[in-house]
Amino acid sequence: VRQYLQDAYDEGWLSVPHRGERFTSLVRQTVADLKAKLNVPQDYTVLFTGSATECWEILAQSLTPRRSFHLYNGDFGKKWLKYAQALRPDSTGLSFGLDEVPDIATLPFAPDDTDLVCITQNETSTATQLREGFILNLYNRLGGTLLAVDATSSLAGLNLKYIKADVWFASVQKCFGLPAGLGILILSPRAVAQAKAVNDKAH
Repeated sequence: VRQYLQDAYDEGWLSVPHRGERFTSLVRQTVADLKAKLNVPQDYTVLFTGSATECWEILAQSLTPRRSFHLYNGDFGKKWLKYAQALRPDSTGLSFGLDEVPDIATLPFAPDDTDLVCITQNETSTATQLREGFILNLYNRLGGTLLAVDATSSLAGLNLKYIKADVWFASVQKCFGLPAGLGILILSPRAVAQAKAVNDKAH
């Protein structure tokens, strides 16, 4: 990382205008490389944010006109619910135990009345994980409701099946092995369409 920073300085990247062609070309290449390395579907959109925490706020604003439903068993999932409730007070959640896997058939939310279901795939605070099979089954139950996955402790470390959720996001200081201060937000075409329909730019 030290050498990358030195190279960026020597090559003038730290003073390149962010709207200029040199920088926009770098972003296009970075997105293409990221999709290739992580096997992200070509029709999914990759955005860069300041952190995974910022993604919580973006999703509450841009994908949740009514309410979200959160499954959590640790501090990060619980904090995500609180962030969502600050913007969408009707958002609800369900806590489950460290040795439990939630029963998808009995989850207390109505897909027709919920905009976004939110899970933390790899809960850093408890060292627990919702495995691929659970995510697949949950996605299949939701119908038109979007599924969002906080993958901060697994993105770039696991071979994730991106087509089985509409939103994936992470900060880069975990499995990417990079300094903190950058978030990656991956959106399905359905999520992009919903953000355009909601069109909330208040925050």
